Amino acid sequence: MKVNRTAELIAIGDELLNGLRANGHLVYLGDQLTGLGIGLHHACEIRDEPDDILNSLRQALDRSDLIFVTGGLGPTADDLTVACTAAALNRRLLHDPQTEQAIREFFQARGRIPAENNFKQCEI
Repeated sequence: MKVNRTAELIAIGDELLNGLRANGHLVYLGDQLTGLGIGLHHACEIRDEPDDILNSLRQALDRSDLIFVTGGLGPTADDLTVACTAAALNRRLLHDPQTEQAIREFFQARGRIPAENNFKQCEI
């Protein structure tokens, strides 16, 4: 059964463009979507730069029904995907206390203390 949806992948990460990593997400996602009768219409790899992320998201929102975004979701300073996605959707980020608790428990179980930047992952 063919589903009439347009889908695209935005893969974020300098490492994808400087040869350090291959975009395995494209192969996997393309295979999975094809099995569902959905084809990828667009795919791009972009730098960890806010303007590039925002522009790619805004273009994708205008042309695709399904948008898959990979990369830039960690706790480091160059992980900007969540903030840029919120901006592209005109939404503000909210702190999720359940995620904060899960992070605290994760580190505690390993006898470690989370760095403040780990709590960046509590923003939804």
